[in-house]
Amino acid sequence: MFDISKHPYFEEYIDEKSGVKSYILKEKVARLQLNYYFCDIGLTHDNKYLWFKCIDWPAQNHHLGVMSMDPENPFIRKFPHASMNMGQPNLIPGTHDAIISIDNEVYRVDIEGNVSKILEVDKEIIRNRKMENLSTHLSVNCDNELVVLDMRIGGRTYVATGNIKTGEVKMLHKFKRRYAHAMFSPDDPKLFLMDQDWEFDMISGEHFDMDQRVWLMNTEATRLEPILPGYWYMHGDSIICHDFWSKD
Repeated sequence: MFDISKHPYFEEYIDEKSGVKSYILKEKVARLQLNYYFCDIGLTHDNKYLWFKCIDWPAQNHHLGVMSMDPENPFIRKFPHASMNMGQPNLIPGTHDAIISIDNEVYRVDIEGNVSKILEVDKEIIRNRKMENLSTHLSVNCDNELVVLDMRIGGRTYVATGNIKTGEVKMLHKFKRRYAHAMFSPDDPKLFLMDQDWEFDMISGEHFDMDQRVWLMNTEATRLEPILPGYWYMHGDSIICHDFWSKD
């Protein structure tokens, strides 16, 4: 673990009310630099590198940035060629590599900016329809073998897994309504959660609320169940929530 207080790229900030100490990245390579989404991890497993999102006006899509957390060997880089338009970036567990989605493809990016394609979703699945999302979080399972895809195509949700070693895409189920935020369990390589979400119908513009927010599903497509079957979200019974796995 490095002493971040000695890192030249960070400045200390102490909240006046709580006294909580934080460190803010002051070194910039882009006009706007953002953390990964709150339930995705941008810090590598060994704390050596921090990945983040960059955007430079007037661009519409984020691209990747990475920095060294070693105060004695600091560097910060951005990779405009590693842009993303189909979901949040993530990390491949146990490595220093990031994972991103571009259109119907998933790519791996190392700290030098080298990019390699992991997989491609067959255009026969897309069938000339509008593709809204390939994977919300690009969550990789604890075996470092599968990435979960919660594709949104033509107003439908297609849940699949992609093998990051072979490139094989396996379709698990398709839904008429919106599901998103699929994330693998940190200790069960076959189990993932996903959220039922509210949506606007692509044709009528009509708004539809969710009924059951959080669901569990497995990679064998033999399990699909709500976590709280007695709750009816958005209908006075419960409030909307967000969810993620804890480490244990």
